[in-house]
Amino acid sequence: MNRKELYREHNGYPANIGSETCTYVNRCACTEIYECGGFKYRRVADYLKWPEELWGYMISGVAVDRHDNIYVSQRCKEAPICVFDKDGNFIKTIGSEVKFSRPHGIYVAPDDTIWFTDDALSVIWHIDGDGNELDMLGTYGVGSDTGYDFFYVDPSDKTEPTNFMYVNEKGENVRAQVKNSAYLSIKRMGPPFNKPTKLVMAKDGRHVVSDGYGNVAVHVFTPDYKLIRSWGGPGKERGHFSIPHGVWVDKYDRAWVCDRENERMQVFDLEGHVLKIMECNFMPFDAWADDEYCYVLEGDGRISIFNLETYELVSQIGYWHCQDMIAHAMAGNSKGDLFCADLGIKGVFKLERIREEAEK
Repeated sequence: MNRKELYREHNGYPANIGSETCTYVNRCACTEIYECGGFKYRRVADYLKWPEELWGYMISGVAVDRHDNIYVSQRCKEAPICVFDKDGNFIKTIGSEVKFSRPHGIYVAPDDTIWFTDDALSVIWHIDGDGNELDMLGTYGVGSDTGYDFFYVDPSDKTEPTNFMYVNEKGENVRAQVKNSAYLSIKRMGPPFNKPTKLVMAKDGRHVVSDGYGNVAVHVFTPDYKLIRSWGGPGKERGHFSIPHGVWVDKYDRAWVCDRENERMQVFDLEGHVLKIMECNFMPFDAWADDEYCYVLEGDGRISIFNLETYELVSQIGYWHCQDMIAHAMAGNSKGDLFCADLGIKGVFKLERIREEAEK
């Protein structure tokens, strides 16, 4: 069975989901360079050295720890999280004992514990580095009341349905065909959670959650998981959301929220006040920041880079419908390299930062 057939068998999707070109194996000694605004990257396909038996599952998220190890969440019961070292060598799998359904976003905390959202079960899992369950936030298999209808199809939605895993009333994992417009059925913001998408942490240990596919909220929790506040609501008004798909908290404790279907980034303080709105994004999926810039992954094939001090857009890597850059999640390491996780057959590719001083 070849890799395309494996992918379809594991996920029920054709192998080219999210990528119309077969770029999953780079057999030629070619190099792709992306450069804009003083930022220069070398795209490295197949950077992670996957064991053959683990290849081909749908990858939903990627995170990097303080040692530059790379954590990949995938929709595989036997290996929901795969860990690689900074050189891309496979280390281990963890999390097989967790009773998850559908991993989404993943985050590695400063203490090297791992948080990952489960958008089918409407919970967030907290595990240690060996995969032992530490905590679970939310009510297992029960989404909050937002009016969300999983099977709703907007009359204007002409897209093809896609396969989606959910938990039925018997607690069983069931695969169904749904359309993306289900989020338009949401009538109100609800409490945590209804299909949350990502959890990250602020410097003081507060937890910030984008929630998500079945809700339209950002929640902030204390370090011991007590809800402090929520904000959002459906719509395009300032501070409202249409699928808050990803979130990152920068060094100034500002939450950068990927307001995906509104095609914009919204930046908030952790009191919920809007500080800035960037309307220049194509379907923002995920965000990550270092000490100088916030990097926004746009699902249609581009990464926009914003100055943290001024919110100025300083670079855009890729372009609309750049097939080799389309991805679902992103993280960065201490060197400024970016790792992008594709739901489809590209897997995880690396954007290796090239600095001018290193070329001299």
